Amino acid sequence: MPVDINSIWHFTEESGFESGLYRVLAMYPELDLFIIFKIEETRNVRRPCVIPLKEFNSLFKDNAISESKYSDPAHLLFDESKLSSKNLHILNERWELIAPIVNDREVLLSTAMKSRQPTIVSRGKETGTHTKTIYRNLNLFWRFGQTRHALIPRYYLSGALGEQRKNTVNSLGRKVISRTGVFASRASYIVKETDKENIIKAIKKHHMRPDGISIVNTYKNYLREYFPTEIIEANDAQRVPYAPSLQQFRNWSKKLFDEHDLIKKRRYEVDYLNNFRDNESSILSHNQVPGSCYEIDATVIDVHIVSKWNRNQVLGRPTLYFLVDRASGMTVGISVSLFNASWDAARLAIYNSFTSKVDYCQNYDITINERDWPCAHIPNRLIADNAEMLGLKAESAVVPMVALEWAGISRPDFKPFVEGRFHTLNKETLHELRGTTKNNGKIIRQAPDPRSRAIYTIEELTKIILHDVLEINKAKNKQLAFKSKLLVKTNKTPTPLNFWNVHVEQYLSALKKASPQEVEARLLRPVKVSVTKNGIFHEEMYYSHKNVRELNLSAIARTNGRIELEARVNDEFLDTLFVKLPGNTTFTKCSLLKRSQEMSGLTITDAYYVQDWVDDQEAKNPITVSSIEVLSIKNAVTRHAKNETRKAPKPATKKARNENLREERLLEMVHSIDDRSDEVTDSTLKPKRRYSHNVIELPKREDNI
Repeated sequence: MPVDINSIWHFTEESGFESGLYRVLAMYPELDLFIIFKIEETRNVRRPCVIPLKEFNSLFKDNAISESKYSDPAHLLFDESKLSSKNLHILNERWELIAPIVNDREVLLSTAMKSRQPTIVSRGKETGTHTKTIYRNLNLFWRFGQTRHALIPRYYLSGALGEQRKNTVNSLGRKVISRTGVFASRASYIVKETDKENIIKAIKKHHMRPDGISIVNTYKNYLREYFPTEIIEANDAQRVPYAPSLQQFRNWSKKLFDEHDLIKKRRYEVDYLNNFRDNESSILSHNQVPGSCYEIDATVIDVHIVSKWNRNQVLGRPTLYFLVDRASGMTVGISVSLFNASWDAARLAIYNSFTSKVDYCQNYDITINERDWPCAHIPNRLIADNAEMLGLKAESAVVPMVALEWAGISRPDFKPFVEGRFHTLNKETLHELRGTTKNNGKIIRQAPDPRSRAIYTIEELTKIILHDVLEINKAKNKQLAFKSKLLVKTNKTPTPLNFWNVHVEQYLSALKKASPQEVEARLLRPVKVSVTKNGIFHEEMYYSHKNVRELNLSAIARTNGRIELEARVNDEFLDTLFVKLPGNTTFTKCSLLKRSQEMSGLTITDAYYVQDWVDDQEAKNPITVSSIEVLSIKNAVTRHAKNETRKAPKPATKKARNENLREERLLEMVHSIDDRSDEVTDSTLKPKRRYSHNVIELPKREDNI
């Protein structure tokens, strides 16, 4: 069994020594013995002990002694170069006193075996120092590892740290002295036990609660409640009241209460958890690879937008949804819409994160390839707010594909990456655009109304945000290099895109794929559409597909009436419609017909705008103004006709009224012509048209023409 110099051993009572920790000071192989020293803290001077090697081994085998550990005290870990001049002087004096004898093995052995050591006595006479002082310095040297630093003064043990001093006759604090000597010094107040109890009550009542007042106002209430008489008498006598000062009140509040309790109990639980609790743990502890967890959240964009149909019509501020991968910080899904934060808006962002971004970006005239934004996967977990994602619709649509979790109420720290993405987007992009509300909606005097400066449509704003998302995915983030060694090994720049690609290539991800049909069926908004003679009808637009024509659904609907079908619609792009045709279990992708091409590129918001515009026009103009005059004219004509009918001679019978219709028509025509012209030809009175049988040849075209 090896035994090292300065090693620490624990001796039990069965060893024959006092129980405690001992340090091995030296070994004497020629004498088969060890020198050990008990290292417990004591004011008494101790001497080293001698233990034979055989006895030491025997005690070890009998488990009477065992190797142990000893934590070095604070002064041993202190940098000597940072010592004060006073402490350094004391250290040098102590070391010079024992330096000639500490390395003398004979002196150490003699000290352990004899009651009086001549060398130490002579050293005391030589330096004019008491022998006990030399022994005390040697004790420090042996107890703390036999190094020069063992002699550093231990002032950190002075002052009864952490202990409250008992009541004294005289004040222990700093005296307040007049600067000019003109005014009398304030009498020091001795804080008694009853005062401490009252301070505790006052702080708990007024200060130590979420809606509590400041410590200064708490002190004032403390004086009003516990020293009213003294305050009144001192005011009448024009003297300083004999009561605890504000500084005393502050000091005792820190002594009587735990500092952490003063912080925690002055905040509401949610505020404490968000902004004041310790933050040693990290959500990245279990989310080290792409796809482990996505975060989703929404915010109202700090920019007002205008209508694409009328740029002088302000539509307000749209809603932005982001999905961000925790491990890489990659933005994996996005949605910008005029919906409020709701499941209808969230489903668009989730659908975007689960599908390819190439076609999505192409709709905004942004050309990318799959490697530029390779996020078309389902994660292992999805964490959302305890709001729009909490419901049967969200659970039934999302849970079959991915585990859904909810952050606590008012706990944005549960999804810090997506929250940080909103902050970055606002700070670096949105607050520089026209129509921004970068002052958080606050109206500043003489500042223009942000709505009056709005110029962007929702498509233009989405295009700007998409370019920023692509740029952020490629931006350097040095923290990613410390999350994974793969970036360093592959010599890749620490960006979210590189982090994602490297881990996916090494099969280190939790990403999953789902069929497009499943994603469409679960995440797109379900609607009912009608097959008409003109095609599949939805939101005043017509769609079709070759399968619709093969099944002759439009022809059948023309005869038998409209056919209702189940469909899914992507509210961001109405150019396509996913319809479940009769006899099919999957959805067929139908496209706009030419008759509706003018509505190409619309979102559901645009379609609603057009419908609202039509409804508004109908409401504003239920009839034309001219139709009112026309109606009055019609009524006048009717009255005139009725009067003239009454004046006309009545026929003998009802049958006579309808006889000789042809002759009467011809006669009426003659009268009408007479009214227009005095000349009446025979052809006018002819009841039938005459046809000539003569053939008249027309001139032929020459061939060389």
